[in-house]
Amino acid sequence: PNNLHNNNSNNNSDNNSNNNNNEHEDSRRRKLLNTVSANYLAENPWYPSHDALQCLNDGNPPDWMTWEGGYAEAHLFDDGNDCCQRWFPDIDACFAAVASTGNVMASSITDEEEVVVVV
Repeated sequence: PNNLHNNNSNNNSDNNSNNNNNEHEDSRRRKLLNTVSANYLAENPWYPSHDALQCLNDGNPPDWMTWEGGYAEAHLFDDGNDCCQRWFPDIDACFAAVASTGNVMASSITDEEEVVVVV
């Protein structure tokens, strides 16, 4: 019986160590997913506004659209027409709004610093 108790104690210690390692790894991954380059934002200013049903380049995309790991890559574009084609292909007003802005890039972020989104 004493051996069983010792084995269980070791197993619990191993499980706690594994849980701590998994929590640390998950925390590290979340931090990586939440960091996006300011340079990337400056080069890809167009994002879909689902409220307006058009693509905007006002420098204010929702924070979640700026996350790496698929979010920024799917929601931020260097060209307004590409954004419209991806998100609102059947809404002519999206393309018209892009054309009325001259499809210019926003330049509100120009530093090479990183933007960290805190969740």
